[in-house]
Amino acid sequence: MRVKNLVALSSGLLGVCCLALSLSAKEVITCKSPDGKFALRCVYAESQPYNGDTAIVDTATHKIVLPLDPNWTLDRVKLVWSPDSQRVAYFAQKGAFNPSGATRVFFRRDSSFNEIALPDLPSPKLPTNATAGSDAGTSTRIEPIRWSGSRDLLLEKEWLNPASGRAALKITLGFDQQNQPSIRSAEQAKVSIIDYFLLLPPENFEGPSSEWLRMARGRDFFPCDTEPEHNIDEKNGYMRVT
Repeated sequence: MRVKNLVALSSGLLGVCCLALSLSAKEVITCKSPDGKFALRCVYAESQPYNGDTAIVDTATHKIVLPLDPNWTLDRVKLVWSPDSQRVAYFAQKGAFNPSGATRVFFRRDSSFNEIALPDLPSPKLPTNATAGSDAGTSTRIEPIRWSGSRDLLLEKEWLNPASGRAALKITLGFDQQNQPSIRSAEQAKVSIIDYFLLLPPENFEGPSSEWLRMARGRDFFPCDTEPEHNIDEKNGYMRVT
């Protein structure tokens, strides 16, 4: 009887432990595909360092279709779908207060997804005062902006350094019927209000200006669920940071 009681007690404690673990994690379903069949699932701990994982899931069952990042840390993340739901770009920022970010692209085959190996992307022409080689303060962000039809994906590749400034390139990737990618165009971004903002004296800010830029681009970790904030208007030279 004592053994049975111990087993029952152990099982009960295990159940409580598992329940506590499940309650300490948060799940977000976001960025549904245009046909409504798939979405991005993000699971993360509700206490620092907010570790978790991301995956593409079936929206009806929440079953994982494609694991994306088993070591994800809570930060800005999104899927950008082609209009026909046959291709998708995954973007994730690389941790809190880090402006770096990377993009991966997948094509759909029935109810599964396969990753497309992207070509080496050109880099923007750097500012004349940029330091050659790697630098601890330098970040690179490659972010999907939108699809034009089902085969052309617009990316922005941005180089950012607190001492040297910023440079960016608008890159259009094209995908053929076999999902082979090619670079259709690469256009250097013109100097804009963003560049002038980053040149403001550091003492004007409570924290790095790059972090204020990051917040101006969107404060929400899950931008698919929010309306664009329109804090930056490069064409008309307007920028709001609060």
